[in-house]
Amino acid sequence: MPYCNHCGNKTETGEKYCIYCGKKLEEIQVPIKSIPRAPSISANANPSPPAVKLQPDSSVGNTDSYFDGNGAELFGKYILTVLVSAITCGIATPWMLVRIYEWRMEHTVIDGKRQCFNGTGAELFGKWIIWELLSAVTCGIYAWYVPVALQQWETAHTSYASSKNANAPVYERSYFDGTFSSYIGNAFLAGLITAITCGIAYPWGQTKILNWQMSGKVVDGDRYYYDGTGGELFGVYIVNALLSLVTCGIYTPWAICKINEYVYSHTHIVR
Repeated sequence: MPYCNHCGNKTETGEKYCIYCGKKLEEIQVPIKSIPRAPSISANANPSPPAVKLQPDSSVGNTDSYFDGNGAELFGKYILTVLVSAITCGIATPWMLVRIYEWRMEHTVIDGKRQCFNGTGAELFGKWIIWELLSAVTCGIYAWYVPVALQQWETAHTSYASSKNANAPVYERSYFDGTFSSYIGNAFLAGLITAITCGIAYPWGQTKILNWQMSGKVVDGDRYYYDGTGGELFGVYIVNALLSLVTCGIYTPWAICKINEYVYSHTHIVR
């Protein structure tokens, strides 16, 4: 049975990621015989600490948050989504979007906990039909609520890969409680400062939206918060927007991954 040489815990054969620290096992696993053993201690000798601590202190959390998806994978998923959606006249779009959600969650680690997603395309398709009907009968007013409803649905199907309830249809300890009024206020302010500054302040407005989004998200009992800044996000946007522009949009999937890397590296669990 292999050990993870990042956190020292035993891992099950066939596992793709370490359930304790979230690292890819194929990159870091080592055979058990390569792990140094503690020196033998005689009865009269002073005890010395073992060479390797196999069980980490459970009171100390891993505060490593990151996103390890790459642009090449996302590029392939975007191409497939466009082709399948075109062939099916848009009917299969929810199924393809769910595949992208699954990929994004699989590559997201928050404070050492890798996420997973179990929503289905059929369920999202049903939600879309309801949202479109409600938007139509309310003359578009309900469309303002759709971002909140989408966050509620997505979070309810998000948990941790190491969770005992990872196979549940819906995760009861995962939910989104951000309010609609708070979203409208932040979205209005973000749109206003973006318009006034001719788009320059967009990263600052987006930071307010991210603060609202993460503070309302609870995954498997863990509430999140976001500590990124508009200035840093502005730098990320500028670099990736320029690269996307000079490549005629080809770099866009890589740009999205870079933005995800920044956003999720600044997302943590409230202790």
